Amino acid sequence: MNVLAFPAPVQSEIVTFEIEGDPVAFARARSNGARRFTPPKQRHFMQIVRDAAIRAKGKNSIWIDRPIAMELTAVFAYPESWPMKRKHPHYKISKPDVDNCGKIVADACNGILFKDDAKIAVMSCSKVYGPTGKLVVSFHPIMGQLP
Repeated sequence: MNVLAFPAPVQSEIVTFEIEGDPVAFARARSNGARRFTPPKQRHFMQIVRDAAIRAKGKNSIWIDRPIAMELTAVFAYPESWPMKRKHPHYKISKPDVDNCGKIVADACNGILFKDDAKIAVMSCSKVYGPTGKLVVSFHPIMGQLP
């Protein structure tokens, strides 16, 4: 397997933020007859992501013509029904789908960190269990050419 290796990004161009609470995954728009709408829980979470991205961005300019890498870790709180011996960090292999966790963040950051989420060329997403729920996100422009 050929793994792409990119040069490390410039530290000042890395935008990282963390959101407390269980992550919300992207859901299909629902319909009420002929009218389509975004579920309120998703709309609220996207606003939280936007606010966090704006704070994390600071004075960094928007990346217009550069490919972007996105790293995301969705940490879900252990279910209360789990015994203590089971409460150790491990991957979550149930819903929501990991790609939907990444999609909601990418869509929420449109126009804030980049012009369009189509600029994301590399995405690394993982879902794990932990003591408390949170979402850890990092974006950076990709430097250099493909090997």
